[in-house]
Amino acid sequence: MRLCTYSVETGVPRLGAECGAAVLDLDRYSHLHEGLRLPTDMLALIDAGPSAWRHAADLCRRFLAELSTHDLAQDAEAGLAFAADRVQRHAPIVRPRKNVFCLGQNYAAHAAESGSPPPTSPIYFTKPPTTVIGPGDAVPYPRGLTVRLDWEVELGVIIGRGGRDIPEAGALEHVFGYTIFNDVSARDLQYRTSPATVGQWDWQARQQHQRHDLLGGANPRRSLRRDDPRTRRLHLDRDPAGGRRWPQAT
Repeated sequence: MRLCTYSVETGVPRLGAECGAAVLDLDRYSHLHEGLRLPTDMLALIDAGPSAWRHAADLCRRFLAELSTHDLAQDAEAGLAFAADRVQRHAPIVRPRKNVFCLGQNYAAHAAESGSPPPTSPIYFTKPPTTVIGPGDAVPYPRGLTVRLDWEVELGVIIGRGGRDIPEAGALEHVFGYTIFNDVSARDLQYRTSPATVGQWDWQARQQHQRHDLLGGANPRRSLRRDDPRTRRLHLDRDPAGGRRWPQAT
């Protein structure tokens, strides 16, 4: 199931699901069927828990099965579903409640590309919720402050259930879904300090001086997927300025 946050014309962003050539409004469609009434935004759906997630998946399957009999023009008038090319996509989670936690040099190939050995311990940094922008939005940055603006395609993991001291075997039970995002860095600011403190400068540069196209911005589908990635080999693509680059698998 691919979830998204969409709007039509000047409307308020709403929770949707990508169903073939249509974007389904989950809240409105749930009112036409028995069971839970689904919320209008992604965070509320996450809060609603696994029963609501399963119900959303069931409704998507039901709509897809009957899509060939639907008149999307009539569905659009009712606000029920829209042709995919008619909606505006937003970041799936428009404003996260907490910082986005990131892991630096998390691939051996990436460390080798930068000329560094793989780190002996994880390099963590965070980005505040205000850094999240939508797919296709311009990435603002302080011109004149950096001449080495760089981007990386990343796999984002959305936590759906809280916890503490979670065993490794049960970690994925707390995951709500996955998305692709574009991680933007000012490399000249990042490496202005010694290698021992690169992680600290990286965090400062990202926090204070940049906004980032996160949680869907680099995803061609601009969506949040609930499938378990362990069951497939994921291919991640970034399409900057119309040129498809950095096709990677994870």
